[in-house]
Amino acid sequence: MRAAILNMMGDVVQSIGVLIASIILKFKPEWKVIDPIIAYTFSAIVIIATLGLFKDCIHIIMETTPDDVDTEKIISDLKGIDGVKSINDFHCWSLADGKNMAVVQLKIQKYKAHEAQEYRKDI
Repeated sequence: MRAAILNMMGDVVQSIGVLIASIILKFKPEWKVIDPIIAYTFSAIVIIATLGLFKDCIHIIMETTPDDVDTEKIISDLKGIDGVKSINDFHCWSLADGKNMAVVQLKIQKYKAHEAQEYRKDI
């Protein structure tokens, strides 16, 4: 969604650039160099505006831990569950913007079959 909005905003910015260049050329036809100057300037503005989106896409593709996820707190909370002996593996990443995924491998104490259901509820 953010990419679509940035795309539309880029189109608006480029259109404004075309209008500015055409107005200048209407009154000063000898300033033909203004067209490429404005085109490059507004293109640079659009590129700078999309760098954040590009960075977010790279983080999603590389499956890095999202900035808004406190993994230390999650690990601490998991260790605090009664019966968890250790955490062997923990990985958290973004599937999409705002949609996170986590996988954890816990080493737990042995339980009897009737205790397992109650233990699953805690996790």
